[in-house]
Formats: sequence, C-alpha cells, structure tokens
Amino acid sequence: MTDLSQKARRVLGGLEDRGVHRRAMAVLDQIDDSLHDTDTSDMLRIWACCVDDGSAIIEWIFPDARLGFTIEPEPEEDESGWYIIVGKGENMICDHGHLSAAVVSDLVSRFLEIVE
Repeated sequence: MTDLSQKARRVLGGLEDRGVHRRAMAVLDQIDDSLHDTDTSDMLRIWACCVDDGSAIIEWIFPDARLGFTIEPEPEEDESGWYIIVGKGENMICDHGHLSAAVVSDLVSRFLEIVE
C-alpha cells in the first residue's frame, strides 16, 4: 500500500456492500502496484467517497486533470467505470470506459504521462 491510497482505503472501509468494498480495494491495489517503481512523495493523495446508493468513487485529482473510478453495487450489470478528465472549459478532454474492460495499470501510466 502506498501513502497515496491510505486515506481512500480508510474511507472505503465504511462501505456496507462488501462486494463494492472488495472491488474498490482491488482498484486501489492495482493503482498501488502500478506505482511501485515511481517516486510518489510529491504526488497528491487519492480521494474516495461512499455514495448513498451504495457505490464508491475513487479519484486521483491534480490541478488540471483527474483519474476516476466508479464502483457500482451491481457488478453483473457492468456499470462500474473509469474516466480521465484533462483541462477545463473549451479545452477539456475526457475519456471513459467500463471498468471490466480496463487495465488499471495502463490507465495510471497514461494519467501519469499527462500530469508529469
């Protein structure tokens, strides 16, 4: 576990749905694993919240970019997803997809290329 994900893990510990909790922890594990050779000492922390509908949101927010994951309570409906948002206003670029089809380490690498 990296220092970046510690607070997010504590917040997500309050999830009532153990399936959402397990999938959210798996995303954080994959993020941490993809950062094992990276100096994270100057990076912003990963943020998380538990939503009233039982889902979870994980976001890594930088001043002009964010990488986010939504973990939904019904995994069989394939509603969990990821998104990358870069810039603001007319210059904003967004990309997103289903979490089931994503490779989290590839998304982290892509995001780090943008913010570094």
